[in-house]
Amino acid sequence: MATRLLTLLATLLVTFLLSACGGSDSAPAPAPVPVACADLKSLSLSGASIASATAVPAGTFSPAAGVSLTGMPAFCRVVGTATPSNDSNIGFEVWLPASGWNGKYMQVGTQGYAGTYQYGPMAAVLKRGYALASTDTGHAFAVPDLAGWAVGHPQKVIDFGYRAHKVTTDLAKAIVTANMAAGPKYAYFYGGSNGGREAMMAAQRYPNDFDGYVSEGPAINWSRLSAAWVNTEQALFTDPASAIAAAKLPAIQAATLAACDAADGVADGFVNDPRACHFDPSVLQCAGAETDACLTAPQLTALQRVLDGPRNPTTGLRVYPGFEPGGVNSPSWVTFITGPAVAGFLPLGFDSTLGNAFFASLAGGGGDAVTYAYQNLNFDSGLTAAENVMIGSETLATVINAGSTDLSGMKARGAKIIMSTGWDDPVVPARAMIEYYESVVAGPAFNGDLAATQASFRLFMVPGLNHLTGGNGPNAMGSIFGQPGTAVDAKHDVIAALEAWVEQGIAPDSIIAAAYVGGDPTAGVARTRPLCPYPKLATWKGSGSSDDAANFSCVDAARGAYLN
Repeated sequence: MATRLLTLLATLLVTFLLSACGGSDSAPAPAPVPVACADLKSLSLSGASIASATAVPAGTFSPAAGVSLTGMPAFCRVVGTATPSNDSNIGFEVWLPASGWNGKYMQVGTQGYAGTYQYGPMAAVLKRGYALASTDTGHAFAVPDLAGWAVGHPQKVIDFGYRAHKVTTDLAKAIVTANMAAGPKYAYFYGGSNGGREAMMAAQRYPNDFDGYVSEGPAINWSRLSAAWVNTEQALFTDPASAIAAAKLPAIQAATLAACDAADGVADGFVNDPRACHFDPSVLQCAGAETDACLTAPQLTALQRVLDGPRNPTTGLRVYPGFEPGGVNSPSWVTFITGPAVAGFLPLGFDSTLGNAFFASLAGGGGDAVTYAYQNLNFDSGLTAAENVMIGSETLATVINAGSTDLSGMKARGAKIIMSTGWDDPVVPARAMIEYYESVVAGPAFNGDLAATQASFRLFMVPGLNHLTGGNGPNAMGSIFGQPGTAVDAKHDVIAALEAWVEQGIAPDSIIAAAYVGGDPTAGVARTRPLCPYPKLATWKGSGSSDDAANFSCVDAARGAYLN
């Protein structure tokens, strides 16, 4: 006993003497020193350079021509370029709050074929106190061939497919740590459309980079989605007699709502679950002279094909789901499906521009989306050939599609995914998201266990929502790509829901969506409705106003993209 006591006293004495003499074993590590905004320009980064690091004052900020962001907090804007290959030129921006940092990092995804920054969504994230970053994914935006940059540049295709965001993640975290003298406590990825694909790509390829993901209207399976876009183009525009004028869209939507709106027990101007109602477009066939209230035989055939989706001509099997008719009478259908597209793009629906760019330029089918012979695409051999184009050592489908059913890495990290999509989306067919979700449930991470899947990954199908924003149903839920947060309370906010799930373990059993009076958030809330995690459905309790979410509950419903 005495020997042990003497040993302890000797140890304490040595420790004291080393400390008194400044011994290295006991010297505290120097506290990290924040790197000032302007000094970040000199930060040494592997494979990248910083062009500017600028302190931006609070107020109005105009980062690009035609972009003006108001109510901005003061922040540091870092602009740089990364070159992970000899043909890479990946632009990235990192925004760092000058004060009030919440200790978190968020990466913001792109849209379409990228080439630009989503400054509005980036501003929304900054205003929440986040440090954030985004990227142009390695090329400049150009029209009318959205993917012309890909022709002869396989490394740029890899950058667009997945590498640009990974490079940006690593660089941004290093910059945040330098400026804040501390790394982020939590890291999130938020993307819509192509950005939703990017979010899922990050979860699949680099599962240790983020703690949570929001993936809205995600273009997960880009190659098959491109087939759906070209299917629509073939149906409507191969024969001029098949084109459906915008003046006919109100009649199509009216017939859809007459058949399906009240199927859930509430007539509210949108379809709660299109799977439960089979709209037959033939009721619109003209019995006599053509009017805006009816469809000719060629128009009817075209519409049915758009709603059905592309099919393999050899097997007859559906290649990808089609679009839903509930949101036909909306500006989105004119812009994306029936045309004409916005100025500067192909003189058809914008989906046609997207689809042609994939097959003509990204997949090398002629190298010119403007003159691409979309009429000749075969959804068997043609689609297979496009998906199997070699991009380095990988196929194009592997590089660009984020449809892996194995989320084991994300699950092991304990990360969470909130995915949502609008039932009336005219860009990404809604049923494709159900098909993907069910494939993940059946995949190796969850082995058919729905409850286990929902512990990590929840899908919210949004009735009456177009692509990310707009539509007939309550759909404002704090989306940075859609309408701003609701005026009800914080739980009606997808970012807050993800934060609560990741940081507190509170899973989102519902997210309350809102519709504003006249579509104006400042005019007050006109209607609320719970969004339920698939496969549950918001169901009216049978009493009380159907405009109040309190009178609905989330009820178990059938599973699957197609119920029969």
